[in-house]
Amino acid sequence: MKILGYLIAVIGAIGVLLRTEMVKKLIPLTLPAITQTTYFMIGSIIIVLIGIALTFMNGRGMNTSRGGGEVPIYSGNQIVGYRRI
Repeated sequence: MKILGYLIAVIGAIGVLLRTEMVKKLIPLTLPAITQTTYFMIGSIIIVLIGIALTFMNGRGMNTSRGGGEVPIYSGNQIVGYRRI
């Protein structure tokens, strides 16, 4: 999931960079007119944010703290130890 997040974030960052004047001067590309619109810039920023969100997510959703992170190990009715989750 992290690799997909990184990939999406990089694609969005490329979209943002294509919109900047410095990159237009350094790399003389003939780009479609859609890349010069404000909507393209907003869309690229949203794609970067989605990529960052995917990078910080695990398989079950966003990473959250689990408090103690230990569960008791029982032998009969007695607690004999604790196991980390």
